[in-house]
Amino acid sequence: MCPPAPSGILLAMVSAHPIAGRARRGRLIALAATLAAVTACAADDASAPAGPRLDELQAKGTHNSYHTFEGDRALIPELDYRFDPLATQLGEQGVRQLELDVHLQRSSGVFEVYHVPLVDEGTTCRRFTDCLGQILAWSDSQGGGHVPVFVFIEPKDDAAQVAAELDNPDGVDELLLAGHVAEIDDAILAVIPRDRLITPDDVRGDHATLAEAVATGAAWPRLDAARGRFAFVLLDQASAREEYRRGDAHDLSGRVMFVAGEPGDPDAAVAILDDPVRDADAIAAAVAAHLIVRTRADAEEGPEPARAAAAMALGAHFISTDYARPDPDRGDGYVFDLGGAAPVRCNPISATAACDAAALEAP
Repeated sequence: MCPPAPSGILLAMVSAHPIAGRARRGRLIALAATLAAVTACAADDASAPAGPRLDELQAKGTHNSYHTFEGDRALIPELDYRFDPLATQLGEQGVRQLELDVHLQRSSGVFEVYHVPLVDEGTTCRRFTDCLGQILAWSDSQGGGHVPVFVFIEPKDDAAQVAAELDNPDGVDELLLAGHVAEIDDAILAVIPRDRLITPDDVRGDHATLAEAVATGAAWPRLDAARGRFAFVLLDQASAREEYRRGDAHDLSGRVMFVAGEPGDPDAAVAILDDPVRDADAIAAAVAAHLIVRTRADAEEGPEPARAAAAMALGAHFISTDYARPDPDRGDGYVFDLGGAAPVRCNPISATAACDAAALEAP
């Protein structure tokens, strides 16, 4: 907040007061300094980023955003969901949160995106860097005006673990991720420029921990400073997360991605609470603590309108769905949205009265 500016009357009084020369000059110099400070402060206020903070928004996401299904619908019905290419989801379906599963392939030596080896490998973008390139190209086509896109990265090596347990590590075209998790950062930075990212260091600022910063309610950037940017989150709560956060140090300094945290963790800034019915109290607490919350509007059972409504009402920031567009095989036309055509809205719980839905992003 800027200091109050001296009034014109006060300036005139000080200028005319019969003070000895040196004292008067000192008083005037001090007054001039105050005026300069007020002017500079006003200029800073005018140039400060505007708009709500990111934890005051609510947007739609997709689960396994790359996924296509190439198998028998009747044989594995829980895998029978399909998404359009990432750029289509972002550009035409109002999606502002994506989820990608990454595997480190033995044959290619790079991260690839699909669900389950052999069983469910249908994907709209096989190489991780190709997926990122599609996202960035869409963003560039928007001129940087979109709200930030959060991308959740789930590291997977289940098949490699089974092969290792069977003493047949070469039996699958997938490597164990141990010792390689931080290489996901390298893959991201190979495509997305650093100045287009929102990272843990950005949010932590001068605070000792990320959680301490988030608890202030002023850590997440304001929208106008974050448009056209991306935040990445490591979607894991086991060994990959521990490796990435440097074990008990919970240290994300220099990292690209946030992690899925729990209350009390020094690096807690994002919470994954996928069931808005079962996790209602935890979601409410996380939203109140200014964590970014991802939940799901539906699961393998199909559309769940009551669950979706609960997710919105609780103020979860990203609500992930398998129904960003109608499923042609269902024939009922069901689509999850936020109650309007816009891709983002003011969060019903965390947004202040100053949040202007019309100024967030046009439909």
